[in-house]
Amino acid sequence: MTGPRLLFQDQPDSALLWIYTSDQTISRADQDQLLASVRGFILSWTSHERPVTAEVEVLQDRFLIISAHIPDGDVSGCGIDKLVHAVMEIQSEYGFAWLDGLQVVYKSEADAIVSISRSGFRTLVEEGTVSTETLVYDTSLSTLGELRRIGLEQSAGESWHASVFNMRASVSL
Repeated sequence: MTGPRLLFQDQPDSALLWIYTSDQTISRADQDQLLASVRGFILSWTSHERPVTAEVEVLQDRFLIISAHIPDGDVSGCGIDKLVHAVMEIQSEYGFAWLDGLQVVYKSEADAIVSISRSGFRTLVEEGTVSTETLVYDTSLSTLGELRRIGLEQSAGESWHASVFNMRASVSL
């Protein structure tokens, strides 16, 4: 597996980033087919008749990561729509679904990647089931530079989760 800081070496930090989270683990065979399908789309991806330079990878058997840019330009809304439609169409072939962006994704005490609604995560915080030490996945990153700097996985106390969910560091006595 390639770490986020080593991903897409031919892409600049300013490249746009899309992170799709599967609702379940994606098997190696399905990952290979999924990547081949997305790469097939990427080969012909354009934005206002300009070719989009893009790369794709699956991380931790759950996250489809796509990085894209146009040298001396921006990927337009129409170009982004093409990507979203292609990824949504491709998902239907594999028996899983992409989670919506309002889900919180974290690593459980059993090292499983879990997704839950924001209200459900808030309840886990209040119960003490998750804490500032809980590893969370930041699927809101929007540039490759952010992914390289921050990483996909970090402790909740070091991410936006801490302020949104009023998480406080554990106090040792």
